[in-house]
Amino acid sequence: MIAAVLTPLAVIGYAAKTGWADFVAMGATVFAALFVLTGLGSLRYRGRNRAVRLDLFESGFVATRGEGLRVVRYANTAVRQRIVHYVRTNETYYRYWVTDINGATLLLRENFVDPQQWGPAIQVGVTDVQWPDVWADLESGRRVEFGSLWLSNTEIGSDRYSEPWAEIKQIKIAPNRIRIDVEGKPGLPGPATETVPNVYLFRAVADRLCSIHGRAGVVTQ
Repeated sequence: MIAAVLTPLAVIGYAAKTGWADFVAMGATVFAALFVLTGLGSLRYRGRNRAVRLDLFESGFVATRGEGLRVVRYANTAVRQRIVHYVRTNETYYRYWVTDINGATLLLRENFVDPQQWGPAIQVGVTDVQWPDVWADLESGRRVEFGSLWLSNTEIGSDRYSEPWAEIKQIKIAPNRIRIDVEGKPGLPGPATETVPNVYLFRAVADRLCSIHGRAGVVTQ
């Protein structure tokens, strides 16, 4: 009986101290995370606006913005990134396009502070969660696709070329473009990096396949 009285009073007191808007946003975020995401720990990144927040969990994240909540699960999302550094102004611009649980695209950028931290954290989360299924597909003989590029147990290719892993001299994943160098041939035309979904996962898989075929260390950034 006492607990039933004290609990609502404590909740009201917390809301009064923190502000009702923050309290409601926090409650909605926790509710969404509990029912959609797994894992107890989280990382929180505030926005430049008080109504903007990014909460990262073990299996996904919740983006809180003025228009409401967007929930993303690492298991079935695609992340594309564009990172541009302007030397003249010494400014770096970050853009991440992410697919949410409804299949809609969510744009994340500098309005969430510390993009140099949460961007890689999201990509690593996607890599950790999706790796087992991707590797199982490869072991069963299927190709896995990353935009216009595809990978198999024996080759890397696109609709324009394919090359065996044993002949790969270097795969350079630059901020603007992916370059593929093959022994005895000119560099192959690679796609713009921002068109390759889950580029960290692509890098990890390509690196493992190169290593298996005697080309360890040729996948670089």
